[in-house]
Amino acid sequence: MRLFISLMALVFSSVAVAHPGHDHSHWISNFVHLGFALSIAGVIGLGVFLWKRKGQIRRKEEQ
Repeated sequence: MRLFISLMALVFSSVAVAHPGHDHSHWISNFVHLGFALSIAGVIGLGVFLWKRKGQIRRKEEQ
């Protein structure tokens, strides 16, 4: 079920990113795209951190 929800979010979120008036020549465009990329990197980093932390907690409980 989680995989299905993740795939649906991935498929339908691409429609929201590109829209009419998406102006790459605007002076703030680079900062907006940088912020978007950094937020994605942050979410991925948090996911990796929580995944590793969960493994550490599980190993401690098994000892």
